[in-house]
Amino acid sequence: MQISEREKRLLMITAVIAVVGILAIGWGLFSKQSSAPVSEGTAMRLDDLFEKIDNVESQKERNLVYKKRVGNLEGSFVSSNEITPLLAELEQLSGRNGVRIKGYTPNLNNRAQPLARLEIRIACECPFDKLVQFLDAVQKAKYYLQPSTIKASLVDKNRPDLDVQITLFTYLLDQQNAPNAPTTLVTRGEE
Repeated sequence: MQISEREKRLLMITAVIAVVGILAIGWGLFSKQSSAPVSEGTAMRLDDLFEKIDNVESQKERNLVYKKRVGNLEGSFVSSNEITPLLAELEQLSGRNGVRIKGYTPNLNNRAQPLARLEIRIACECPFDKLVQFLDAVQKAKYYLQPSTIKASLVDKNRPDLDVQITLFTYLLDQQNAPNAPTTLVTRGEE
């Protein structure tokens, strides 16, 4: 098999282009000076940024572990700046489900493990079926809330309404556990 004149020219052109390309790449790699040093301030900011990224990733992993431990993969845990929206959501849920909240008292328990625990004691009045609807709505709410105690008694023997004391709890993700006693955050009084 013989190579035609045209094929020889194409091979020569390809070889010349390949050699020039290899030389250009080699020149670029070997002739590079070390890049200008990064200023100390920029280096510190970059280090801080990478540290924050690592913290966010590790917090996401810890949150998933905590969610698995308490059996709530869908709902959100509460951060300390979300307590007010959480209480507002409870108010909305009670209104939609026919439960009249007479008052509530949130207590922060920093000694709880693995996370600080927020307990919300609610005093309310409602018929039994509305109480069941409310508790169902609480379990499906945006924030993770679980009832820990429920006490109910009749308001009046001639009425179906119950006087109910419910304690709901959730966990605070951004609180550090500390060996101090529970702290009362806010109290909403009788209406």
